Amino acid sequence: MTEIHEGTVEPSQSQIRWSSLMNLFDFVLIITVPIALLGVFLLPIETREQFVFSVSEPTIITAYTSYYVHLDQAHLLGNLLMYGLVAPTVYTLSVLSDKRWLFRRGFITILLAFPFALTGTQIGFPRERLLFGFSGINAAFFGLLCFVVVSYASIHLSSIIRERDAPVLLFLLLLSLPRSQSTHRNG
Repeated sequence: MTEIHEGTVEPSQSQIRWSSLMNLFDFVLIITVPIALLGVFLLPIETREQFVFSVSEPTIITAYTSYYVHLDQAHLLGNLLMYGLVAPTVYTLSVLSDKRWLFRRGFITILLAFPFALTGTQIGFPRERLLFGFSGINAAFFGLLCFVVVSYASIHLSSIIRERDAPVLLFLLLLSLPRSQSTHRNG
């Protein structure tokens, strides 16, 4: 802190940035997801099953709701953990890159539009299966994370890095993921 007048102290830029990092609107946006996922999970299993998307019997309602439904606790906890790691990181890097607007627009777009987009991609593979869970939405947040990491790096670390490089980062990260070593057997 620097003194500007006798007895008056002005906060430094970093203190201003961190104190304004999380405003109430953004906090409500971020916390709404786990509350909604937990709320849906507390519904009776019969009710939750009605909101699962069936590729063979698609409805517009389940095309959206299925991404917020979990039928078992482990699936829910895994998705909450991933969201809890990725969403706040996306938010923090967006704010530190002076792109809070990107977080807000991306967040709302991912939650409102991506369920329909993800369902649309699944209809193209017409085999009998059920779709449910937040994993696809988490994947969208992970994609946004790659973009804001590159944005942050371009602003704070190196001007050589450009936001247009974000898809390359996502691709490299996907290549680095461990692959399943299982073998497929007939019969």
